[in-house]
Amino acid sequence: MSDAYVADARRWAGALLQREHRGPGDTVDAAMWRAQQRWGIDRGTFWSLRYRPPQDIVVGVYMRLKAAYEAECERQEARLRHELMLAREVGLDAASSDSYREAEAILRETECPS
Repeated sequence: MSDAYVADARRWAGALLQREHRGPGDTVDAAMWRAQQRWGIDRGTFWSLRYRPPQDIVVGVYMRLKAAYEAECERQEARLRHELMLAREVGLDAASSDSYREAEAILRETECPS
């Protein structure tokens, strides 16, 4: 059972690092430091989950990763809702834009997976 918790933690940590990574020229290590500053999760946690996954995970670390991941998902969904609102204001809607329809569908059917 602990394998499932470690797998969840690895997936969340990977997604958070992916969001924090700034692209070409940036390093994963730098992204880990920024993630530590942003979410208060030790850089070593990100490192070990990426390179040497533990056999078990401390509940406090698991819960902090889960909370950070869910907060980031909510932040991204709020940004998408805001973009859709702006698109509506300039006259784009589901009838005139495929990407608008896709974005609305994502918001309807997607909740942040935990």
